[in-house]
Amino acid sequence: MNTKLLCLSLLFVCQTFSISAFAQQNIQGLVTDINSVPLEYFNVEILNVADSSAVKGGTFVRGEFTFNNLADGKYLLKLSSLGYSPLYAEIDTKSLKNITFQLNEISLDEVVVTARMPNVINKEDRFIVEV
Repeated sequence: MNTKLLCLSLLFVCQTFSISAFAQQNIQGLVTDINSVPLEYFNVEILNVADSSAVKGGTFVRGEFTFNNLADGKYLLKLSSLGYSPLYAEIDTKSLKNITFQLNEISLDEVVVTARMPNVINKEDRFIVEV
């Protein structure tokens, strides 16, 4: 009788330890511009801190993102959107759940578009050479 009780107790302790060792976390966040307006379309990548390999990623809308079933640990978060500078942040799944990030807009002062006409133009019946 005592051995059965001991075996059941040991089994319970092992199951509890294995569940806590492989705990899964959820991360939610908000991405805004410098005026605190949520971004319409953006990408979020969760990268491994050691070698920057991709763990999870996705494209999100209306400023909110969520990642479910993420193993405990530290990760590198990469946020990017067209017209904004990419943002990298190190996160720890144990210490935070809901985070807000601001992306800085890329501003172009001046754009110059130039084109050159080719020196030789090949038509069906002739060559035109620009001197």
